[in-house]
Amino acid sequence: MQLTPDTVADIERYLQLTAERPAASPLLPTSNGTRYNRTTAGSTIIKPLVAEANVVLAERHEPVLRDG
Repeated sequence: MQLTPDTVADIERYLQLTAERPAASPLLPTSNGTRYNRTTAGSTIIKPLVAEANVVLAERHEPVLRDG
């Protein structure tokens, strides 16, 4: 996956802010600190991310991502 420089900077900043977390803990924990399962990750992370990406793609007159 190709990342924009802004996205790379955001990821680096997040990793710096969370550097104190135990190595075995989830990188993107739920609000109570546990791991996402497939269902909650899809509805909480993936679906909103696809919607946001589709806005950007539409602005660029590029094909949007399909559901699923």
